Amino acid sequence: MHNNIEMKEYFDRLAPSWATDESEKVIREEIQRMSDFKSGAVIADIGSGKGVMVPHLLETNPSCIIEIDISSEMIRFAKEQWDDIRIKFLCGDILQLDVPPCDAAVIFNALPHFVDRRKLAQKLASILKPKGTVIIAHSKSRKAINEIHREGISETLSAKLQSPLEEYENFKQYFSLDNTEDSSRMYFIKMTKL
Repeated sequence: MHNNIEMKEYFDRLAPSWATDESEKVIREEIQRMSDFKSGAVIADIGSGKGVMVPHLLETNPSCIIEIDISSEMIRFAKEQWDDIRIKFLCGDILQLDVPPCDAAVIFNALPHFVDRRKLAQKLASILKPKGTVIIAHSKSRKAINEIHREGISETLSAKLQSPLEEYENFKQYFSLDNTEDSSRMYFIKMTKL
């Protein structure tokens, strides 16, 4: 529980100055295309921040996007920015929240903050419908992400990003591995619920 309080306070402090990197828009668009979400899907955007993925997810014609973040400030800013009846907001720790059944879950630029990946995998399996999709993606290389998280973020708030195959070890009980990229431009894992 202490970790949740520390995490919430950390991102609440960052929220006012948290900015979208528009230079990464093309990568976000590519991640959305690679995700191949079906029209009418219910998509959970986990660790959503201010909703940087919202415009890309809206392009897939979802029936609902559920923005989920532990930071009430991030959610507050997201609510101010996105006014669409298809977008819902949940504030809290995904591991403890009651989330309606979803067709897909996206974790964009956030996986290192989920220190216990096995608990995350179990929760994702519990909220996803049969054959549901999980997307884990970063708009930078794994090396760049690990450098960011090494500088000034405590170990209670962040865990090193491993290779896609190493990360998949935490998820394989519940998901099959469909596609990965671990390159200088992006990090991407796509999985399907077993």
